[in-house]
Amino acid sequence: MVTPPSDAALSGPVGDTGAGSDSGEQDADEDKEEPEAEESSGCFPAGTKIAMGDGSLRNIEDVKVDDMILAFDFDINEPRPARVCELMAPVREGVYVLNDGLLRLTDNHPVFVMKHGREHWVSFNPEMTMKETALDDVALLEQGDELLTLNVFAFEDRASGTLQEFAPDSFSTQFTTVKEIGYVAGEIKTYNLKSVEGLCNFFADGVLVHNKSG
Repeated sequence: MVTPPSDAALSGPVGDTGAGSDSGEQDADEDKEEPEAEESSGCFPAGTKIAMGDGSLRNIEDVKVDDMILAFDFDINEPRPARVCELMAPVREGVYVLNDGLLRLTDNHPVFVMKHGREHWVSFNPEMTMKETALDDVALLEQGDELLTLNVFAFEDRASGTLQEFAPDSFSTQFTTVKEIGYVAGEIKTYNLKSVEGLCNFFADGVLVHNKSG
């Protein structure tokens, strides 16, 4: 069973970027600057499977705003549905590969792990991750870290039709050790669920990751 992270910045609601604005003009100015900030944001390549709120899987490039995806609620230690609020799709240089294809991600995307007996958010570029997100205690992703992953058998049951009624507690989580880390160079189109309402996380290829906002 996973316990809530000790750092309050690792959980909680996504901030409302419109709250406290003095005018619509200020919001418009912020929107104009967003594409530049997105150029270095952590993301995933096309084909990355996102766990949806109904228990199905969908390619990340096909997820839409207002879709319900499966996220992890640290307050109850269980996956539960959450709404996608914003998307992004920057072009990046190179992706890291964990465990021979378990997960492909850019260097600064935060991933939830158990590291040295403590829950932690990690990435291959912690400094950039902390600069681009609300996370203020990000460690280096290394071999031996244990990823929080969904039980893949539940998804196979859903796809085969043997799981007739879906509920979030139909899915269990487990820790999967990072045994191999590779890197594939080259420019690549990537995708991210920039904002997920309330929980600020989602499951990419079964691995719990953080969104950009929040």
